[in-house]
Amino acid sequence: MELKGAEIRDFYRLTADMPSGGAPLKFPKKVKIPHYQRPYKWDSENINKLIDDWYSEQGDQYFAGSIVTVNNESKGIHELIDGQQRFTTIFLANYIRFLVSRVALRQAVSETSRIIHVTNLMDSYIRSAKFLFLNDTSKDYPLEKELDQLSTIVTNGFSDFEDEVKFSETKAKLLKIIGLPGSAEDSVDYLSDHYESLDVFLNNKLLCLSYDRTTFDLSILASLKRCCIHLHEHKQPEMTIYGQDDVKSEHERRYILALQTIFNKFDGLVGNSTLKAFDRAKAIITNIGKFLEEIALCVVQTGNAEDAYTLFEVLNDRSLALDDLDLIKNQFYKNFVLKNNALSEDELDSTLQRLDDQWVDKIFGNQADQRRKLIAYLAIVFITGDERIVYNRGDGYRRSIQNYLQGLVQYSKEEIQSHFNIFECCKIILDVAEVKFKSKDLVALEIEFDRKSSILKKSISFLMAMNQEGVLSGLTNFLLKYIEKTADTGIVGQTSISRFDPVSVRDIVKDYMHVSLPSDVERQSRRIWQISILSNSSEIPRDFAIELIKHNNLNTNSWDLREAGDRDRAKSEFEQWANNWRYSSPQLKVRLLFARLISLTLDDTKEILIRKSISLDVNEVAKLQLDHIEASQPASSHLDRYFDDEDRDSYVQSLGNMMPLPSSENIQKSNKPMKDSFAFYEQAGIGQGHHLYDAVFSNFIKNSNNDVPTKDFFQSRKVELIELFKKAIDFEG
Repeated sequence: MELKGAEIRDFYRLTADMPSGGAPLKFPKKVKIPHYQRPYKWDSENINKLIDDWYSEQGDQYFAGSIVTVNNESKGIHELIDGQQRFTTIFLANYIRFLVSRVALRQAVSETSRIIHVTNLMDSYIRSAKFLFLNDTSKDYPLEKELDQLSTIVTNGFSDFEDEVKFSETKAKLLKIIGLPGSAEDSVDYLSDHYESLDVFLNNKLLCLSYDRTTFDLSILASLKRCCIHLHEHKQPEMTIYGQDDVKSEHERRYILALQTIFNKFDGLVGNSTLKAFDRAKAIITNIGKFLEEIALCVVQTGNAEDAYTLFEVLNDRSLALDDLDLIKNQFYKNFVLKNNALSEDELDSTLQRLDDQWVDKIFGNQADQRRKLIAYLAIVFITGDERIVYNRGDGYRRSIQNYLQGLVQYSKEEIQSHFNIFECCKIILDVAEVKFKSKDLVALEIEFDRKSSILKKSISFLMAMNQEGVLSGLTNFLLKYIEKTADTGIVGQTSISRFDPVSVRDIVKDYMHVSLPSDVERQSRRIWQISILSNSSEIPRDFAIELIKHNNLNTNSWDLREAGDRDRAKSEFEQWANNWRYSSPQLKVRLLFARLISLTLDDTKEILIRKSISLDVNEVAKLQLDHIEASQPASSHLDRYFDDEDRDSYVQSLGNMMPLPSSENIQKSNKPMKDSFAFYEQAGIGQGHHLYDAVFSNFIKNSNNDVPTKDFFQSRKVELIELFKKAIDFEG
C-alpha cells in the first residue's frame, strides 16, 4: 500500500504533504471530491453536534474523526475519498468567518474608535480567504497579490480620517476588493446590491473545495453567493439569504441550511445579549477561529486511489445503516467513473445525477430502514449471484458488490443503469406484493384466503411472516430472471423489458400477483411455499433458495426451474412438528392451513381437496383464532361435563383439539364444554355441511362418553387433521 502518512491535523494543515513538520500552509492545495461521492447531506443535528462536541472540550484539541485523501502531487490537489461531510462543514464554517470578518472590517475602518481593531480583523479576513480560495498564479491578479493590496490599503489608507475625499476613495477600494457593495445597509436595495457584488467577487475566485460533478460545484457556489451578513449599530450580526424562496436545487438548499446553522450556532455561543453589534461580530470571528484551530482530524494520505478506497472500506466497515446505502452506491459510481475514461465530464455528471435521483426518489427515499435493507439485499443477491450474503448484514452486501464490480473490465452507462433498475424492480416487487413489516402473520392470512392473490403473492407474504428473507431471495432471483429471459423471447407480449425497465416490470409483476401467473412461475412459487411450510426450520428451504440463486441470477444465461430440495426430509419434519405442536408454539402455520382448509372441501373420493364457496369473507378469516374445542380451563361448577385425565393438558393443548373460530364467536364461546361448542361453529359459518365441522362432530359422536370426549377423540382428530393439512399443502387449485 502506497501510504504517504497519517497525522492529526487542524483545518489549516489538512492538505499539507506528508510529513508536514507541523508547519501551517501559506496556501492550501485544492480538495476535490470525486464523481462517485454522495452529495453533501449533513443536517442541522449533525452540524450542531460537531460544534457542541468541540465547544464542550474548548481549549483542548478536539478529535472529530478521520479523512482519507489521495495526494495527486502532479496536479497539486487532494482527492477526498472519505470525510467529505466533516470537511465540507468545516469549510463552510470558515466561509461564515470570512463573511463576518469583512463586514466587521468595514465597520472598523468607518469609525476612529474602532481603528485599533482593523489589523486583527484584516488578519482574520486574509486567513479565511486563503483557505477558501485558490491562489491561481495563472491569473494576472492572483489571490496573493489581491491580499497584499488589501493589507497595504488597510495599513496605510485609513490613517487620516479628516481627509474625507481620500477616506471615501480608500473605503470604496476596500469594499471592491472584499466584495461588499457601497450602498448603505439600511437601504431597500442593499440585499440585492450585496448579492450582485458577491456574485462578481466569487466568479473571479476558485474555491479550494470543488467537485468532479458540475452540478455540485454550481450548487455550493450559488449558496455561497446568497449569504448576506448584516452588521451596523442598530442591528446585531444577522444572516439573510437572498432569494431563498427561489432556490430549486435540493443540493443548494442543503448548503444554505448548513450555512444558516453554522452562523446561528456560533452566534448563540456568544451568549451575552448585551454586547454591542460590533463586539458580538468579533466574538463570532474569534470562536470560529478557535474552532478551526482546535478541531482535529486524522488525515490519512495515500499515493493512489485504490489504496484510498481500501482504507475507506475498512474505516466504514459496519453493519448496514442508512448511510451505508451510500457506501454501496459509491461502489457503483467508483467503478463507473474509473472504467469510463472516454466519457466527458458532462456525460459522467448527467449520468450520475440521473442515477442519484433514481436512488433517492424512486428506490430508497421515504422507505423505512427494514424495507431499505430488504431491497438492497434482494437486488445485490440477484446482481452478484452471491448466495453467501446474509440478510441484514450490510458489510457482506458491500463486499459482495465490491468484488463483483471489480471483476468487470468494462462498465457502461447501460450496465450501471440496469443495476439501478434492478434495485428499483426489487422495490416494485415488495410494493406490489404488499409486503409489510408489522402484523406479518395477519397479512399472510389475509392474502392466503384472498382468491385473487396468486401463489407468488402468497409465497412472498408467507416467507416474510416466517422471517425467511434468505428464502425470499431465491424466489426473487427466479422471478427477475424469468421476466428478463421470457420478455426477451416475446413470451410477455409486446412489453419492453430491456435492462429491467421499471415501468415494464411493474406492469408484469402486477399481473403475476394475481391469478394470471405463467405456469413456470406458479410452479416455482408453489414449490417454495410447500417446502417452507413443510420444513420445521429455514435450513431446507434456504438450501433450496441457494440452488435457485446459483442458477438464476443476472449472470446466468437462462432461467432454471428447480425441484424443491429435500422433500422427503421436509415431510418428515412436518409430521414430527405437527405431532408435537402445542398451543403455546408459534401458530402461524396452523392458522394458515386452517384458513386454506376453510375454503376447500373433500371431493367424492374423500382423497382430494377442491374449492368450496363459504360465507366468511377475507377480514373474518384474517381474524380467525385457534379455538380449544374442549375448553382448556373447565368451569368449576360443571366439572363432570369436561374431559378429565391426569395428562389432560397435553391432550387439550395439542393439534387434535384445535378448530378455527373468528374472535367474536371465540369470546362468546368462552370455556364452554365440547358439546356446546358446535353451535358457535354454525354461527361462524363453519357448520353442518362443512368438512371441518362434519369431521369433528362425527369424531365427537364416535369418541365420547356422556357427551364428554375421550382420549381417542384427540388422538384420532390429530391424525385426521395432519392428513388434511398435507392435502392442503399439496392442493394446486
